[in-house]
Order: sequence, then C-alpha cells, then structure tokens
Amino acid sequence: MEDINVSSDYTNVKTGKTTNKGYGSDIVGDDMIRKFLIDDINEAAKRANVRCVITCGKNDHPSTSWDSRHFTNSAVDIALVGYDTTDFSRLPGSGGATKQRTDIVPEFVNAGNKLVEQLILIGYKLLTHDPILKQKFASSIAYGEKGNPRAILWRGDWERGGNHYNHIHISNTSDEPSNNVPQADVLASINLPQIPEPETVTTGQFGTESVKIYTSKGDPYIYCVKDGIWYSKEGPQNKKGSWEYFQDWTSLEKNCRANEILDNIHIGARTTSEIELNRQKYCSFQGDVEKNRKEWLESIGGTKSSEPKDIV
Repeated sequence: MEDINVSSDYTNVKTGKTTNKGYGSDIVGDDMIRKFLIDDINEAAKRANVRCVITCGKNDHPSTSWDSRHFTNSAVDIALVGYDTTDFSRLPGSGGATKQRTDIVPEFVNAGNKLVEQLILIGYKLLTHDPILKQKFASSIAYGEKGNPRAILWRGDWERGGNHYNHIHISNTSDEPSNNVPQADVLASINLPQIPEPETVTTGQFGTESVKIYTSKGDPYIYCVKDGIWYSKEGPQNKKGSWEYFQDWTSLEKNCRANEILDNIHIGARTTSEIELNRQKYCSFQGDVEKNRKEWLESIGGTKSSEPKDIV
C-alpha cells in the first residue's frame, strides 16, 4: 500500500488533541486522518452535546486480511464517549461489552447512540445488529462499507470486522464535505433506547439484615442482592397498595432477562461466580441469545446465513 500524499485534505491527530465538545485522541504519535471525517465527528459531537476520544486511527490499528479503511487514513474507532465536558479522563468505555452483554455501561451506550444519530443526520450510513436502531434509521441502514463513502459500524458483531458493541467505527472516503449531503430521514416516533443509569447505592433492610439497595433512574422498583440472588420490591416513591408493585422482597432468580439487565447496570453487585451459578441453574443464557436472534431474523424475513459478511 502506497503512502498518502499529506495535504490540506488530512488532519494531524495528536495525543491529547481536543476541541470544546469534539474529539480527543490517545493514538501513540501522529496520525494523518481525512479532514472531512474529523470535521464530521466534531460537528456531530457538538450537536449531540457529547464528548468522545478517538482511540484508534491508522498507525495503531491491528493488521487485517482485508482492505480496512483504517489503512487509507479514512476510518477511526471511538471507544470512549460520554457527557463530561471538562475532563476526558472521566469519559466511560464500554466495560467490555459484547453481543451477549451489550449494555454494561449505560452512559457509553446512550451517548454513543446520540453521536451516531447526529452522524446519520449529516449523511452517514449505519451498519448495526440493533433492531431498534434499524427501525429508527431504516432509510440509512447499510450492509457494507463498499458503495457507502460515509459509514458507521455500531452495536453489532460481524464475522469480518468483529465486535462493535465496545466501540464505534466511523469512516469517510468522500472528497466533499458532509454539509453537501441531503439529510437522512429519521423516524421521530421511535425513541432511541435509553439504558437506565444507576443512582447512589443506599442501605436498607432485608428481614433483620442490612443490605445494599440499588435503584435506577426511571425504574419504579428497588433491588438488593441476598445470598447471590437479586430481589425486588416496591420503591419508596410509589403509592402503597398498588397491585403492580411488589409489596415485599420477591426473588428474581428465575427471571433471566432481569438478571442480565441488573448485572449490567449494577456492576459488582454480584460476584462472577454468583452470576454464573444463577445462569447455570435457571437460565440457558447462550440459548436465550440464539433463540432471540433467530426469532428476530425470522421476523424480518432473514436467516442467519443471509447476514452479510464482507463489511469493513
């Protein structure tokens, strides 16, 4: 691969480079990235009111068996994104998110969705496995970077390209600014998923024992862990006697989806061994994932083998 000719079409991204509400970089050394791509990330971050860090460009991207856009200075990865406007060191990462555990760090997911939405609005196409994102941005969904000069990989895991639940891949090979591109149609009636963010852990009673109480914004229930099991009951903000709320601590040990969500939101509330024991006893976790995946594919008229492979 020949070296590019460095010109005004490229931006020199250095360690610690920041803007008011735009990007930063922890790339080791200098990396020449297409200027229009960096301009778009800055503009989208400002519109979304988030900040992000470019964690990979060309120089530190691992080698691949295909022609990745990273190697033509046309793609970057963002693995840190959040709301803090003063200190880049406080921006969250994904917490090791995968397709089995997608929403470990709520702020990362929510802020990432907002950044991606603003990029779509200025002409980027989205490759994703997230059914809500596919529905909301139906007119902007793509199944490969090829033929799409502006592209995003987010919340998906592909045979070729790998896990993108833990970072956002953004590429732009265009020779014109994105403000010349017609804005995408977005279904305003479909809300982006908002993962509940945990609040301060407090202390309460489980029978005669003192336990930690876990709550989340917008969630009407309170939770605790006793002997490695999640329990739920009516929160103090709810009216007494309401039939829809538990009146006493109720075990959630057989509620596989609730366990997954609570373990992702309240990291560390249960030990790894407690989580695995609960799964082995009551939840065929991987089976549930594959079942949900199959049902979703069938609902859109697809099969597992029909998913595109050559994407990056």
